[in-house]
Amino acid sequence: FGYLLEEDEGATLGNLTLPAGRTFLAATGGERIQNLDLYLADGDLAIVRSDNDPDAYPMLEYDNPVAAPFSVRVEVARARGISLVLLGVFRR
Repeated sequence: FGYLLEEDEGATLGNLTLPAGRTFLAATGGERIQNLDLYLADGDLAIVRSDNDPDAYPMLEYDNPVAAPFSVRVEVARARGISLVLLGVFRR
């Protein structure tokens, strides 16, 4: 998934069904992105995982016991202008 975002902006991918098992989520942006944050929330919008370290390459690992809907949010905490932000969902 891709988004055009600048500093203090974010995007939410809602109603993403994650199957049972291990899932990895990762985000990255162009050269202008200095700090990205990534959040995973369950169906009740409670945050179950987050990576808000001060870096441009957040990654989450989540072991889901049963298939269920989730929301993923990526936020640009620091950037020098608008940039393409890519969000990937990976299964093993």
